[in-house]
Amino acid sequence: MIAGGDVGSASGGTYTGIQGLVQRGYTGSADWSGDGIVTSMPDAQPDRGVTTLAVATADETFYAGGTFGGVSVESGDVLVMYTYAGDVNMDGVVDGADYGTLDNWIQFPGTAGYANGDVNYDGVIDGADYGTLDNSIQLQDDPFPTGSAPTLVASAVPEPSGVGWVIGLTMSAPFLRRRRS
Repeated sequence: MIAGGDVGSASGGTYTGIQGLVQRGYTGSADWSGDGIVTSMPDAQPDRGVTTLAVATADETFYAGGTFGGVSVESGDVLVMYTYAGDVNMDGVVDGADYGTLDNWIQFPGTAGYANGDVNYDGVIDGADYGTLDNSIQLQDDPFPTGSAPTLVASAVPEPSGVGWVIGLTMSAPFLRRRRS
């Protein structure tokens, strides 16, 4: 975690900030031999490509105000995590939520950033990013530990018209029985 760090932005396929350091370390081919932030973990190397270094703000991943990796994080903090390639919300696993994020942001040309779906750090959200998610989701193992994000609670409230249907159907059930001949 980098308190108040610069996550960076993309311009012409090149990132600035912390994402720029990871992009330079990644060198566009997953061999992690560049002069930026790198990983030597075997699953991140070109023959596997299952893991990567993810970069996002605490706000983008909904960890702001909670803990990440056992450390308190605040709005604006930059998180860097070794995780599965495509784990855009940095919850330790590639799943439908990650696909949903990519599905959302791919429709907006010019959008970039790991947390939005640019998981190969090429400055563009496109089909190659889907390929990375597809590879990771089938090869991933146990989830990586992350800490705890603030819990978002939602509950379903029935529509009044839906309740009326149920009451009407229940009350008419005795009259709908078949008569025996």
